[in-house]
Amino acid sequence: PAPAPAPAPAPARSLQRRGRGRSFVEVADAMKTATNSWVPFLLILLSLLDSCRAFMVSGSSYLWKDLFMMVDGQLLSPAWLNVISSIAPIVALLISVQLIWVGVRHLAFLSAMFASLSFAALLSESVRLVAGRLLLCIFLVKSTYGPLGTCVNLIKAESFPTELRASAFAVASVVAKITGSLSPTLVEALKTNETAQSWNLRNLHGYIVALLMSTVIFALLILLVPGQNGEGKSLRDYVKPVKPSMGTRVASYGTLSAWVGSDSDSDHRPVMKSVRTMPNLCA
Repeated sequence: PAPAPAPAPAPARSLQRRGRGRSFVEVADAMKTATNSWVPFLLILLSLLDSCRAFMVSGSSYLWKDLFMMVDGQLLSPAWLNVISSIAPIVALLISVQLIWVGVRHLAFLSAMFASLSFAALLSESVRLVAGRLLLCIFLVKSTYGPLGTCVNLIKAESFPTELRASAFAVASVVAKITGSLSPTLVEALKTNETAQSWNLRNLHGYIVALLMSTVIFALLILLVPGQNGEGKSLRDYVKPVKPSMGTRVASYGTLSAWVGSDSDSDHRPVMKSVRTMPNLCA
């Protein structure tokens, strides 16, 4: 007689052991553990960092059209000057790829210094009212848009464990968007009407100084980012717990644990049996 076939394995139980849906208790435990570690400090630091960058990028982008319109006797029209300066981010990204060996933080610091020097030069009318000099300064500032944004996103993506990475990245980005929407509003508030000639010299200098200070603050904050975040280091999957949780782990409703694979650290985490009832909060 033919040998009896081997019993089929139970994939549901093994896969459920390998990957589970995150319950509310697990997420709460992760956030509680994060508040007792370095995560809040790093989240605040990166939010300020991205806010300074967004304020400078959005504010300066809204200012260039007015500065081009203020130049008298230029060979090219303000529209063509703006088109020429718009290729600066692409050129800068191509150059930055060759300089990535200096490190993400150092590259962002150097880019911020170039932007700061250009803003300082724009405070002089001998630079601001001459087409060639103005175009050079604006080209240098725009060339930092791409490297600064890329470096900040790399740092934000590699600064938090997997279970908190998306939430922390979103919080820092939302704060930066709010700050970035403030600078274009200031441009319209400081002008008396919509024309470029309506700029008051004092208000224009004050606005350029605000852009300059935000760039300098960015350069100082980028040096405070700990470790080698953003430079391709191996990422953590979980926040190291301070003490074991006393709550009951309950699988969330609609979990796909039977179909989803595990993270790299899932085999090292304790697995609790899924409970289909509500957790006993009095236990």
